[in-house]
Amino acid sequence: MIKLTSQSTNLKAYSFRFLFFLWGLILSFTSYSGNYCTEIPKLIHQLNTHHISPVAINENSEREILKLFINELDEHANYLTQAELKSILGFQIKGRSAITDEPCQFLQIASAIFKRRLLFTDSLVALLLSKPLDFKKADTIFFSGDTATYAGSEKEFINRWRKWLKYQILDEYYEIKTDSANNLLAPEGVFAEQEVFIRKKLSIKYHRKINKLLQHPGGFENYVSYLLLNAIALRFDPHTEFFTKEIKENFEAETSPVLLSFGIEFEENDQG
Repeated sequence: MIKLTSQSTNLKAYSFRFLFFLWGLILSFTSYSGNYCTEIPKLIHQLNTHHISPVAINENSEREILKLFINELDEHANYLTQAELKSILGFQIKGRSAITDEPCQFLQIASAIFKRRLLFTDSLVALLLSKPLDFKKADTIFFSGDTATYAGSEKEFINRWRKWLKYQILDEYYEIKTDSANNLLAPEGVFAEQEVFIRKKLSIKYHRKINKLLQHPGGFENYVSYLLLNAIALRFDPHTEFFTKEIKENFEAETSPVLLSFGIEFEENDQG
């Protein structure tokens, strides 16, 4: 259900990144009051003007953009099912393009679908963790480093989350109750007591994770629009990204040889 991947990021890597920032956006997500969907034609124009090998937006390239958009939206298949994928990929209004003709209407529909799935998943996780899971039943969970596979039905989706949460509880318990030699420190009877604590911890963790998406500082719809803008940039070139003003400023600060800091660093854990 959720793939495990390893990544290493080197800000000084010898690769080129095209930095596109549309001055028409002017403000960052945190203060921009408009709708980012209206910036899609401007981005496409900038790419067509400045890219060495522009990509024509046709039926095939649009479908590729929408697949990249879905990957940006739900990379690990945690929220969407194949039914939602079909709705997003099959968007058509009298044959008009989701990218070049009706981007705002497309994003309105996609945002509504994604928000509905986030709310459903939030309720589902809370329900599954509201009572002890059945650990006597044998289950199998697969981890893949390839493209995520989306659930074919609601039943399959629910079952994936049930198995994933079982795995998470066991993993948390193992970390709590083992020593450096991986020997269990607690008797079997202690599991029931710890399981209650772990379920509460996981419930808070996933609620916060989903709520951070729903309550994005720049607005949920703008967040979804940004993901589509980035998908369009990626389709033109895998080393090209769309930067909002805020991301642009953070990127420049991180890669600058001069950095002003106060010596204080704040981190947020699963409990906030």
